[in-house]
Amino acid sequence: TYAFCQTLVRASTNISEHNTSSPQNGTIPSSEPRATNSIHKLLKSQLIEAVTLRRCVLTMRHAERVDLVFGKSWLTQCITTEGRYIRPDLNFPHSIPQRAGGTKDYEHDAPLSSCGIFQSRLMGELQMLLFTAFRTILF
Repeated sequence: TYAFCQTLVRASTNISEHNTSSPQNGTIPSSEPRATNSIHKLLKSQLIEAVTLRRCVLTMRHAERVDLVFGKSWLTQCITTEGRYIRPDLNFPHSIPQRAGGTKDYEHDAPLSSCGIFQSRLMGELQMLLFTAFRTILF
């Protein structure tokens, strides 16, 4: 899964108002201090109000699958001779969805383990807490 998101980031500013006509800062007094101060105020207000869009790419490959945990023979552990699914271990999912090709379809696309489902849920909750807005999601 590849997810593209945009987040709003308020631009930070380090510009402080200062008077260029002050002899304390080591500059030559300007003949137009009001014009210089108004330019600094304008720039400061523009920087404070500037909101930039930052693009980020969140790349997620997959969570823990049952074939990675239990090996290629995981199907023989959980499918009965009648074709029913049983859960021989707590890390197996509660149920597996029916597929058009039957259990053969699971050989190359195994379901997530219980820990993998938990990992996925935690990642989703984290993105929700961070207020991540996804613009595009590719599978």
